[in-house]
Amino acid sequence: MEFTFQTPDGKVHTLTLTQSAYGSYITQINEREYTVMVQHDQNGVMRLNLNGRNVLLHAAKDRNRHFVALNGKSTLLEKTTKSTTKRSSQAHAGDLTASMPGQVIEVLVAEGDPVEKGQTLILLEAMKMEMRMKAPYDGTVRRVLCKIGDAVERGQLLVEVEEDS
Repeated sequence: MEFTFQTPDGKVHTLTLTQSAYGSYITQINEREYTVMVQHDQNGVMRLNLNGRNVLLHAAKDRNRHFVALNGKSTLLEKTTKSTTKRSSQAHAGDLTASMPGQVIEVLVAEGDPVEKGQTLILLEAMKMEMRMKAPYDGTVRRVLCKIGDAVERGQLLVEVEEDS
């Protein structure tokens, strides 16, 4: 996952999260890299071990915007695609989103493919379960926004399907 954020002095930064072994993440902020272990508490509170340093993180989400406070210092993160262009915050009826955090294990369609209602388009694995993301109606795949191996979070847009008229 990739995010951009702007500091109060106007500087824009890029934050990249990559899931690694044993539930940890490799986090890169601009050119600096961190190993992060996460322990989720209730109500969006997380305890992080950042390169051996313990920190407390509070988080709230509104579509592609994440409001975070790290040890009391607040910032806004906006999710971007790999090419750093912002994803649409407007959901459409044919958009398939991840129902829970997981990993993409198979992408069964490409942009421009015709699909039928109920056809499996994406396979996700989450908590050792396989989830099939299915077409909501007959239509055409407008965009595929994930690839095999991507770690996705709940609500992340995976595929856009345009309904046949």
